[in-house]
Amino acid sequence: MVHLRPLLGSPRFQGSMEEIMAGAYEDARILNDGGVDGLIIENFGDKPFHPNKVLPHTVSIMTIIAHEIKNRYRRLRIGINVLRNDAEASRALPVLWI
Repeated sequence: MVHLRPLLGSPRFQGSMEEIMAGAYEDARILNDGGVDGLIIENFGDKPFHPNKVLPHTVSIMTIIAHEIKNRYRRLRIGINVLRNDAEASRALPVLWI
């Protein structure tokens, strides 16, 4: 599981996309080096979660991170879970690399 740090627009966002991305890439590296076949990316750090739908830029940020992880670790299968259970947003993420 790649648990993203609080993203832009969440109550606990701390203003650094570089730190969010670096943390995600480090989690992916550890999982890859450990031999997993795939991973799931979640916006876990965004709690407390929006009650219904996430903000549109949450989907954009998660797309960028998923794309970059796939570029780095092509053999890994990638799943996306947009919390709090925003299935519509999860389906909106491009699946070409999954």
